[in-house]
Amino acid sequence: MARQSDTERLISFLAHVRDEKRLSQATVDSYRYQLTNYLRHLASLGGNLGCVKQKSIVELMKRRQSQGAKPGTLLSQLIAIRQFHRFLLTAEGLGDPTTHLNLPKRRPKIPTPISPSEMEKILNPPASQKFTRLRDHALLELAYSSGMRANELVTLKIGDVNLLDGWARVVNGKGGKERVVPVGHKANEAIVRYLRARSNRFPTASNVLFLNSKGQALQRGGFWWIVKQQARRVGIIGRVTPHQFRHSFATHLLAGGADLRAIQEMLGHADISTTQIYTHVDLDFLMQTCRRAHPRY
Repeated sequence: MARQSDTERLISFLAHVRDEKRLSQATVDSYRYQLTNYLRHLASLGGNLGCVKQKSIVELMKRRQSQGAKPGTLLSQLIAIRQFHRFLLTAEGLGDPTTHLNLPKRRPKIPTPISPSEMEKILNPPASQKFTRLRDHALLELAYSSGMRANELVTLKIGDVNLLDGWARVVNGKGGKERVVPVGHKANEAIVRYLRARSNRFPTASNVLFLNSKGQALQRGGFWWIVKQQARRVGIIGRVTPHQFRHSFATHLLAGGADLRAIQEMLGHADISTTQIYTHVDLDFLMQTCRRAHPRY
């Protein structure tokens, strides 16, 4: 059997993490980007995966740092490189140069939620009956109502949403896990209005719930653009992202007294320690609660 080229090895690894590890498409795409960059670096040094040394990886990190790469980006690439070499060790018996490579510890990033008043502006129902405006409103209502990840939302099928009982089934969750999330009545109503417009404009479209203006499945980049445009439309200054809808969903639920384990279930977190980051978010709310209820505040 002929030895695989480095490009073929990368293709095999990506297929492995997608089909066997069941990682999300977003993670697979990130691995592809980071590892393609890694292979280019090795090629520029005249090396390949069969003879790479730890020194080459360290040099890559230093070079990317000098180019302005953030610590989180460097850590993501190191994790991708480590997973790649562990795969090659098992698949081909190649040496693993990351064995004694210490990864920097990632500081947990405290999410910045969208305030309830700003969310009200963003989710104000559109006066227009235009297909794209109704779609945008339904998408954003569902994002805030369910806490779904961006990839989960854009891959949702019409049959995954039960409008009668008010829930949605996430079948494309992180790690291939499936879960059911509630859908609030406002999101439900927005989806009904959107589906009417969708059936009129694209009666033979696929069963993907959210379509772009050409009748094809909406992509993550399209979701990002919709969030950005709607935030700008209602006068919100600063960066607003799709993931902030998920942060806001969890933060506002916690502030309203929701149980942390219920939030964990709805977010699809495997470990509650991931969900616990939200207990540090709404300090202002906690202080106001103490001032209102504690006799010594």
